[in-house]
Amino acid sequence: PVLVEDAGKADLAALGRPLRDRALPGGGWGMSSQERSRPEATAVVVDALLRVDPATDLTPRLALLERTVDDTARQRPALLATVLETVLDQRPASPLATDLIRSLLEIRRPRGADDLPLWSQKTEPGLASPEPSTAHTARSVAVLARARSLGVDDEIGDQIDEALGVAVPWLLHHADLDNTSEPVSRRIGDRSEVVYIRHFTAAWVVRALVLAGEPTTHPAVIGALRQVQRYFSDDHALWRWNNGDLPVWMSFDAIATLRLAALAAFTPH
Repeated sequence: PVLVEDAGKADLAALGRPLRDRALPGGGWGMSSQERSRPEATAVVVDALLRVDPATDLTPRLALLERTVDDTARQRPALLATVLETVLDQRPASPLATDLIRSLLEIRRPRGADDLPLWSQKTEPGLASPEPSTAHTARSVAVLARARSLGVDDEIGDQIDEALGVAVPWLLHHADLDNTSEPVSRRIGDRSEVVYIRHFTAAWVVRALVLAGEPTTHPAVIGALRQVQRYFSDDHALWRWNNGDLPVWMSFDAIATLRLAALAAFTPH
């Protein structure tokens, strides 16, 4: 449902019904391996529900989303970016949006040989000098560029500009376009709840650079677009993961990326 924009092309109620039916007790959603409502899952479902029914009152869902943003989410750029995307769609000027932006900016650390403040996969106590991550830096740049375009107060806007001023040139010249994945673990009593999140790196690099204002003719954007196309399976007309899987989220990322690039190519800069 997240890609649906024309109500005449689909039975939108039918698309939204299974999402509502899969809500966990107490509201909210989790992924298949998650026992409790988690912000990274709830954010995507809330965004989809609004698209299939713009009249839906999402205030309770957004309140739940805010309550479930835990320490694990605040230590991982991908989770923060996912939640922030949804909040920007619904409440871009809200205190929650500002709080998430600040949290995302705060988990940058000096990375690499030049000690540039960039994003790695996670920020937790006791880590041994993690390297900067292309996928996580790109996801952060994409959502921060969106936040800047929607308008934020001057103080946080200056901080976003500073972060983009470092991260965008790094992506232009140092991006590793290999796909990557990360396990996200949370404790529930005496056991761990683990979900694996995979990142279509090239797609996120394109989205980050285009949203940050780079032209689609830039060699880095062209190179990332070519990498996106390399993962397309002609036999299945879908995008494939490295091991041959055909995950629906990957085709979504690819289509959203190609659509954005096509629109940007015809928009005066």
